[in-house]
Amino acid sequence: MSVHRDLVGRGRSALRSFRHDDRGVTSIEYGLIASCIALAFIAIVILLGDDVGNMFETLSDSVQDFSEGGD
Repeated sequence: MSVHRDLVGRGRSALRSFRHDDRGVTSIEYGLIASCIALAFIAIVILLGDDVGNMFETLSDSVQDFSEGGD
């Protein structure tokens, strides 16, 4: 019976120390922040992708017209 109590005591001690250990919390928080930033960046690229592409196409056409002497 003594071995059983010893194992239960060790298990409770391990659970207590695991519950109070917060070393991994910071890395999880940084991971969540990085994933939120990545999702925001992807959303911006999806929403503005066509507009930015059209803007560069218009700019390219204007530069090409200017270099050919057109107006």
